[in-house]
Amino acid sequence: LPLYLGMTSQNEKLVIDLARMPHLLIGGASGQGKTNLLNCIIGGLARLLPPEQLRFVLFDPKCVEFIQYAALPHLALPVVTDGCKFVHVLRWLADELEKRLKEFTGAVCRNIETYREAGNQMPYIIVVIDEIVDLMANCGKEVEPLITRLAALARAVGIHLVIATQVADHKVLSAIFRCNIPGRIAFRTRSRLESRMIIGVPDADALCAPGDMLV
Repeated sequence: LPLYLGMTSQNEKLVIDLARMPHLLIGGASGQGKTNLLNCIIGGLARLLPPEQLRFVLFDPKCVEFIQYAALPHLALPVVTDGCKFVHVLRWLADELEKRLKEFTGAVCRNIETYREAGNQMPYIIVVIDEIVDLMANCGKEVEPLITRLAALARAVGIHLVIATQVADHKVLSAIFRCNIPGRIAFRTRSRLESRMIIGVPDADALCAPGDMLV
């Protein structure tokens, strides 16, 4: 699941494999490039892989960022804009996780790669959440354990999380939450503390322009 992120400071192309990460947290202040990056991820993967191999679950609580994907054939579900449906969709993903684990057990396969190599069809599922703080504010107590379980176990079954937030504090990004999402990208943050919350170092507050990021 290759993601092209742009050019490094050494002027080299930077491509990362979401399947190996296996989840990604994207943070930074408003207007610094988070949503543009999400669109690049969605568009890039949709061009590389057909719907039989890749499905998206898109959460758009602002109701404006992902509306252009309504007709995308890769959607596993319609774009989710209603916060009340957020928990239900996460539960559906948790059920899909259990279903896939049982299928692997029956086929004596360890993960989605060996399952597909044996000739079985099973698409990757990329879960993209734009601005998780809005969703956590409304149903955080139900959301966090579901996302934590998905983050901990979903790699083997081909379910990967890409989560964006412009608010980086312990209420949104608890330690348990962050330790299960090792892949991090920080655009310019409003403070050194927010930078530490996202990537573990206080450097993202000094980035120069929108689009600059630390990975």
